[in-house]
Amino acid sequence: VRLIPREPFAHMWVGVLLSSWAMEKGLINVLTKLSAIRKNFEKAVSLDPKFSWGHRLIGRCYRDAPGWPLSYGDMDKAFAYFSKAREFNPQDLRIYLDMAIAYHKIKKWAEAKKWAKKALDMPIITDSDIAAEHREAKEHAKEIFNILKSK
Repeated sequence: VRLIPREPFAHMWVGVLLSSWAMEKGLINVLTKLSAIRKNFEKAVSLDPKFSWGHRLIGRCYRDAPGWPLSYGDMDKAFAYFSKAREFNPQDLRIYLDMAIAYHKIKKWAEAKKWAKKALDMPIITDSDIAAEHREAKEHAKEIFNILKSK
């Protein structure tokens, strides 16, 4: 970030790496780093308001963080950020998976199933650096969809 402070990807990767480090260290470390993680993603979006990855990752922070009084988790904000990410990059099936996970988390089964199906119906972008992530997201969407078949 010091070398390229105006590059959204630099701030995004600091947030991603900080998140990975905190998860390796345990739940307490994750809780203490949540704000710093989200702030890196917010900085990326402030540098490029159409940076869909940043919006998606901020949405994941709000989706996965515990709510008050432990942290800032807020499902409405998560959905707003996922919607913004989808607006800027509707081809990214990971956004649809994130929506499915969010709806699953709040036990809105029909919505979770709908978004998982959308992720399954999307093509994997094979000619990019994120092809592996898309394949993994598609497998996860399939798992969620299969779980929700009976709900």
